[in-house]
Amino acid sequence: MTIEVDEDAGVSVTTLTNNGIDVCAGIAKLKGINPEALLFRLNPTNPLDGGKLSFRAIWQDSDALADAGTPTCVSWMNIEDLVYGGESLNEFLFELDADGRAELVEIPDLRATLKRVI
Repeated sequence: MTIEVDEDAGVSVTTLTNNGIDVCAGIAKLKGINPEALLFRLNPTNPLDGGKLSFRAIWQDSDALADAGTPTCVSWMNIEDLVYGGESLNEFLFELDADGRAELVEIPDLRATLKRVI
């Protein structure tokens, strides 16, 4: 998983692979979005116990006419529309160290825990 932080766009996932499968390409296909036009953003929700932060993914089609190239809220209407194994695909739980640095991320629906490598 590769995450980028941008002042204008916030936190974005640029790559996510699980068991050799490109999850971003899979999400784009399920949502009918050209993979190059998929905007995969993580939005913070409430802090959780144990030094974790919860984020929800929002997928936006940058080519969609409804958005006309602007970062609108149309994509919020489809939150939690992708579910696998009884879990929403859009939940990401970050565990922070004492300095507030993200050390790992849990993705419940993928049953994956990813440790920071950089």
